[in-house]
Amino acid sequence: MKKISISWLLVNVWFFLFVTRTEFPALGTFAGLSYTLRGIAGFLLFMHLSLLHGIRPKLRSLSLAILLATFFLAGNFSDPSLFALIASFGIMIGLVLAGLLQGPKSLELFTKLVQIYIKVNLVGLLLAAATYYGAGLEIDFHGLMFPWSSSRAQEFMGFFRITGFQVEPGTYTATIHLFILMSAVLRGQMFGRLETIAMLSTLGTMSAWAAFAIASYTAGCLIEAIQRRSHRTIITKWVVVIIALVPLLSLIEFTSVENAAYIQYFFDRLSTENASGSMVLKLQAWEAWKSQLDSGMLFPRSLNESFCPFCLSPQDLGTLINFIWYAGLVFAVPFLALLGTLAIRHLGLSLLVASLPLVIAKFYFFDPALWLYFGMLLFLPTSLKKRRGNQLRKKHGEPLVDRYK
Repeated sequence: MKKISISWLLVNVWFFLFVTRTEFPALGTFAGLSYTLRGIAGFLLFMHLSLLHGIRPKLRSLSLAILLATFFLAGNFSDPSLFALIASFGIMIGLVLAGLLQGPKSLELFTKLVQIYIKVNLVGLLLAAATYYGAGLEIDFHGLMFPWSSSRAQEFMGFFRITGFQVEPGTYTATIHLFILMSAVLRGQMFGRLETIAMLSTLGTMSAWAAFAIASYTAGCLIEAIQRRSHRTIITKWVVVIIALVPLLSLIEFTSVENAAYIQYFFDRLSTENASGSMVLKLQAWEAWKSQLDSGMLFPRSLNESFCPFCLSPQDLGTLINFIWYAGLVFAVPFLALLGTLAIRHLGLSLLVASLPLVIAKFYFFDPALWLYFGMLLFLPTSLKKRRGNQLRKKHGEPLVDRYK
């Protein structure tokens, strides 16, 4: 029993290191060493699950993972770099781990891993909030967990923005959103109590991107409620919740000066007129990206070639926009269309709508955690989706689905 406990602990450690972004400030904010360590952690997780748990990928998923990673690396042959090799390895490891999802055992294991990760991050955010608002202490919990890294939590526009175990507030929001999508695919259902609480917690980071993430998740849950057979009862519950929010929001707006300032903060961030930061950087990068459309984006480009060499952070424009630039329209558009189709196949329009914020998420497009999600869409068999969906329906006393159209 003790050996099993240690094994499960190691699995969670490898997984946490694999999906959590860190930095080496002495080597530069975007140094490749962090991604190297994440790739190694992913490889150790793969070996652990393969050797000790007997979970192995099928040849088809393994071959596709290698093919996609090689394709990305080939786009860098004209201007090769070590970072391109590291990035392609991250893509491959993310897809290879997703390729392990070939049976009920691996499905249950990954569902637990994803939900534990969400819970740990929730605890980290609550600790940061309690120590700051309760005791006035600005403790870097990310730095405590990763001694080589340090969070970028600081006061911004009159508010102190907490990060929990993540490197910055926006990273917490983007990571929680991504793992909620993973949880939805693994569970066969968009809505979940843990997922909803985690999504709402992103408001505590003061991240402007949280408004898009929460809106998309809410829209996805509403669409799912309409699609389900017992949609009348669920819609009624949602209507009650929405009606109940009206007096609550009114109370926040009109009776508390601090909370009114909190709401105004988001208005300022989204309007970008009275704020600096990621929203302004996104607009600068967007103008630079549009200016490159005339010169063509048909074919892949190396990581050394930026569409905006003078921008402070072209990555702020978003994951999929950067993916189009580096992968090329010839590959990126069909691939993204395939992912959209698979998202609909897995959970219907709800998952596609909930995934839309990934277009502007602050991930590097080669982030291995992102490709773990893409791999889930690519490799998770429909039969498992059906089996998992029937388990959920049986739990809630709903009729089972005989087949999927």
